[in-house]
Amino acid sequence: MTSRLVTSLCLAGVAESLKIGFVGDSGYGSDATNTYEIMRDRGVELVLQNGDYDYRNDHSGWGDFLDTNWHDKGKKHVLMSSGNHDIERNFDNYRSQLLSRLSPELESNCKGRKGKDFKDDYGRWGNCVLDDVRIVLLGWSEMKDDLDEAVSFIKDSFTGTPEHWRICMWHRPEGTYNPGDRHTSNYNSFSAYEACREHGALTFSGHTHLYSRSKLMSSYSRFTVSPLDDSDRLRLTCGTSFALINGMAGKGPDDPGKYFGERHFRKSYTTDDGRDTGAVVCEFPDNGGVASCDFFVGDAPGDRFDSFEITSDCKESSTPSPPSPPSPPSPPTGGHQLTVRLTSDSDDCEEKVTSGDLSRSSSDLELTQERQQQLIGIRWSSVDLPAGATVTEAVIDFTCDEEGSGKPIVDIAFDRSDDSESWSSSSSKPSDRRLTSSATWSLSNSWTVGRVYSSPDLSDQMNEVLSRSGWRSGNAMSVVIKKASGSDDGARIAESRDGNGVGPVLRITYHTTTVEDITVRLSSGSDDCEEKVGSGSVSTGSTDLEMTDDNGEQLVGIRWPSVDIPRGAIVTRAVIDFTCDEDGDGQPAVDIAFDRTGSSSSWSSRKPSERSLTSSTTWSIAESWRPGSVYSSPNLAWEVNEVISLSGWSSGNSLAAVISKSSGSPSGKRVAESFNGNGVGPVLRITYSLLPSSSTQSLVVRLTSDSDDCEEKVTSGDLSRSSSDLELTQERQQQLIGIRWSSVDLPAGATVTEAVIDFTCDEKGSGNPVVDIAFDRSDDSESWSSSSKPSDRRLTSAARWSLSDSWTVGRVYSSPDLSDQMNEVLSSVSGWRSGNAMSVVIKKASGSDNGARIAESRDGNGVGPVLRITYRK
Repeated sequence: MTSRLVTSLCLAGVAESLKIGFVGDSGYGSDATNTYEIMRDRGVELVLQNGDYDYRNDHSGWGDFLDTNWHDKGKKHVLMSSGNHDIERNFDNYRSQLLSRLSPELESNCKGRKGKDFKDDYGRWGNCVLDDVRIVLLGWSEMKDDLDEAVSFIKDSFTGTPEHWRICMWHRPEGTYNPGDRHTSNYNSFSAYEACREHGALTFSGHTHLYSRSKLMSSYSRFTVSPLDDSDRLRLTCGTSFALINGMAGKGPDDPGKYFGERHFRKSYTTDDGRDTGAVVCEFPDNGGVASCDFFVGDAPGDRFDSFEITSDCKESSTPSPPSPPSPPSPPTGGHQLTVRLTSDSDDCEEKVTSGDLSRSSSDLELTQERQQQLIGIRWSSVDLPAGATVTEAVIDFTCDEEGSGKPIVDIAFDRSDDSESWSSSSSKPSDRRLTSSATWSLSNSWTVGRVYSSPDLSDQMNEVLSRSGWRSGNAMSVVIKKASGSDDGARIAESRDGNGVGPVLRITYHTTTVEDITVRLSSGSDDCEEKVGSGSVSTGSTDLEMTDDNGEQLVGIRWPSVDIPRGAIVTRAVIDFTCDEDGDGQPAVDIAFDRTGSSSSWSSRKPSERSLTSSTTWSIAESWRPGSVYSSPNLAWEVNEVISLSGWSSGNSLAAVISKSSGSPSGKRVAESFNGNGVGPVLRITYSLLPSSSTQSLVVRLTSDSDDCEEKVTSGDLSRSSSDLELTQERQQQLIGIRWSSVDLPAGATVTEAVIDFTCDEKGSGNPVVDIAFDRSDDSESWSSSSKPSDRRLTSAARWSLSDSWTVGRVYSSPDLSDQMNEVLSSVSGWRSGNAMSVVIKKASGSDNGARIAESRDGNGVGPVLRITYRK
């Protein structure tokens, strides 16, 4: 059983420690002098500087600065990686200065690459150990040009090593982990970040002149916050990490940038917070425990801006680390579908890059050159995405107005705003917006007038907006489209809302996450117990629970008989509330673990000492307790997730905790009420997240070939598969319409709850026709051919659609619900398989007037009729 310590007070005398100062981008002016004074005043023993030393090409001056502010003050340990300014200014001379000041302890405990002496690699490659801390250093060029080798170096440096604390240091952070306004582009170093995360190492960088700290991450590249993230307590495991930035040892701070306020950031210091510079100081105890960290700014000894704690469980060479908690459930396939259209002609606009002139009334949108470069702005005034939703796909559909020219490349980004403002020439043009990251769209293929062309997936950019605390369903969203760096001149020309009455259409697939809070109580006096460590005797009748000494050491067992956490949930917080019964004494530390079984049995069948337990969390109870007051344990989400991820767990099962004296704990106890004492006993409070059940899913199916829709003349039987539109159902004479979707991913046994076909109007049509829509009753519907026409098909029952309303060109019209007809196919044929083809036949209903509604075919707009399905497994 692996134990982790979670407390704000270290136990006196348990271990020695190492204080490390984290700085970067110093220069050697007065601000840098002050920062080094902060570190001296705070007792720092080792300085880690991530690069950009002096900015002056003054190598000896930099060495003198180190002597004056560090080595001559009785300090000796310094480790540095190289930044871009150092590499640009003859780094070998800086290396000479650093090597002449390298302490003997570090010189003997630092390694370079295989076959290389550290002295040759210093500043570029380094694997160093001091006390119980291992540090991997990588230089500017190594992260930029030798990333694969850097990743291998990280893994080789950490694999099988015994140190509790691990640090990765390099100069430049990934842009999305930089909340400032400079250096925000990503340079694809995520593989290095992930290698550090896999070994439980924090990542430290600078380059941007500010301070920031991310949340606890279980994936850097996917921006996944660990379910165990707990505000200012960071639990490093073999699989979790956090990103620390301090580039303001002597420079900065920078202004907030486009990623400021992202949901993966916990804390940032920018110009919004002041104009000071400063240092991060962390104290790392030997043999694990709790590392305490502070960021100090201002005049020495500095004011505390941020405080946090770190624990580490990724000690590979001795006791194995506990298994990683289960990953959050993957979003089910399908999801909620949302189509959003412009509501006003002023919702799209063009802004000239040079002059800033804004037009909101153009009949088309040139992406992005119209005699000169321009920005395109598109705003959807009401987007019904609930707060907390996760978008899995988002695309913009553009209808071609003119062919355009060249092979342009454009960048598409969203307005990083809670509720995007309307376009105006005063202070709300596209160029005024603060934007998300962008998706690049290479428009190398020519466009055909009338066809629909879809952007790349924009879900990442949209999720950046949804992660903002002020987002609410029904708020507005906007995108800005601009010429990409390095793109050729040219344009693709799309319809604006002024042009075809529709303009660009936003299509979204999303999922929502349910967050639940539950409170679980004991149901009888036998649900809590005390077991004497020496004799093994068990009592379930005590009126209180001594943790963990009652005239001798004992174990405390607590069992909650019915805990309603569904399978697949992820617990983000779990605490036990204890009501104090008596004062207690001392400052005891206890370990809390859970019975590692799908449903915990009663204490009469198995004593606490007989249970197979999860990993544990250590609770150092330094605070005195007052009778009647309630005291809460640390977050036990990790341990509860270990239990509910077991195959035997199901909602309503029992859950039991065992509390024992922690190794090395001082003497003492805390005395809590048992169920027999106050009729309640310890109370378990849990918060968990759950994605919607994958049993209900949505599906959008499109045509894949121009021959997937057809028209058959009723009288002659002539078949056409190349018409640019579909007359429902009269074109000089009556006709049958056939539409075939070649791959429909409906699993066998599914029940369709809703199915509609979306038609885009091509021409207005005439009359008040009524049509019948039926499905081909077939396992795998054949393609349309002269020997397999619509009239040849064996059909299901039909749904009737009265087309009495007139249609407007470019608008989308949906059929009645066709779920009954589709279920006839799924239930009446034994050979249906997911991915098979489905077809419908549309004909004039008996008694209908002559007339037609005219829809786009796939030949016409490149899309044709779209099938939308909601189904239940």
